[in-house]
Amino acid sequence: MVEILVHAEDIRQPLGVHRAYPLSWVVAALLHLAGDRSSGGRVRLAGLTLAATDTLFISGTGPLVAGPAAALLLAASGRTARLRELSGPGCAVLAERMHAR
Repeated sequence: MVEILVHAEDIRQPLGVHRAYPLSWVVAALLHLAGDRSSGGRVRLAGLTLAATDTLFISGTGPLVAGPAAALLLAASGRTARLRELSGPGCAVLAERMHAR
């Protein structure tokens, strides 16, 4: 599910094509990335609290990163396309980790 959602956005974002995904899918993908030892998501999100502003989702501990669930998913995946939609004191940490790869 992570690959379907993220790669679809890799194509849609540059084209300016917007799509709303079922929030349950996005939340499931976020939870997977946060706990997946094989992806960079776990390292990227370590010590941060993610809070979706469009659904009841909050995960983690530490400085807050808040925004739409899909924007959180893209950031967790290392994509900067919707980073500007996120807010909170943890955003700088997340952005730094994304650019440190």
